[in-house]
Amino acid sequence: MISSYNKALFLAYSQQCFGMYQKTENSQHNLKLRKGEPGMNIYVGNLSYEVTEDELRQAFAAFGEVENVKIVKDYYSGRSKGFGFVEMPGKSEAQSAIEGLNGTDLKGRTLKVNKAKSRSDSRRGSRRGGGRRFY
Repeated sequence: MISSYNKALFLAYSQQCFGMYQKTENSQHNLKLRKGEPGMNIYVGNLSYEVTEDELRQAFAAFGEVENVKIVKDYYSGRSKGFGFVEMPGKSEAQSAIEGLNGTDLKGRTLKVNKAKSRSDSRRGSRRGGGRRFY
């Protein structure tokens, strides 16, 4: 017979291995995106170091619903690196936000706004490191 502690460990391990999860706010978001119009992840560059995630959310909220805002920060200092990402569930809303905010001013800096590239796309042409070179 399995003790309740071992049973709990087994269930936790099987959930990690086989991708079973409890419904959370994030998992409901993913289900919502699959049903309707696909969302878009937007790159926002040339941000002022003083811009907060709330201010960036307000700027994009004028064009539609904003799911997530993330300003990338330096690991050690915690200071903004000057760029971030905004996720919008509606593709048409996201496209209008890109067109409406690209080149506009936010806290003294001209924003560069475009559709974010996936990590695999951005690393495709890289020739960094490794491999033998024959001269």
